[in-house]
Amino acid sequence: MASIGASTMHKVKKTGGPKKNVAPKSMTSMIGKTGTGLKKRTGVKKAGGKAAASRRGSTAPPLSPATLTNPTIIAALKDKDAAAQKEQIVDYVRQALGEQPSVGPALGKPRTASTTRDRAAAAADVAVATKALGVKFVLKECGLLEEMQKMLFPNGLDELIARTE
Repeated sequence: MASIGASTMHKVKKTGGPKKNVAPKSMTSMIGKTGTGLKKRTGVKKAGGKAAASRRGSTAPPLSPATLTNPTIIAALKDKDAAAQKEQIVDYVRQALGEQPSVGPALGKPRTASTTRDRAAAAADVAVATKALGVKFVLKECGLLEEMQKMLFPNGLDELIARTE
């Protein structure tokens, strides 16, 4: 009787001509196959309803704002005084980070946890407000630049520079 080990090679003759479509080896990749041997794309669609040409997750979905959706609301934001604009921008940023708004009717009420869609919509609101009010106002006067630096460098930017020298 012959023994078969890890180094034993078996020669198998191929029958028939060469195949044009090679079948995948794993069972998970065989799900969704059509009769022609090509894999059918399912679940990945573009906004127009056509199948996407790229892989899932390769591009970010377009953001749409939650509250700053039409020109009249944006004009109302522009008409507010600087303190009210700053307060609203800070609330949008807090919502984009997943925190609870600092003021408003929902402050004392229990609420559901923020979802990715909620945070993305709040980030889009910040972007629309930045376009309407100006980058300098949003980053400098609303204090967002300092807040981002605190999040990125908790001990301060100066300490980071001192450590690298």
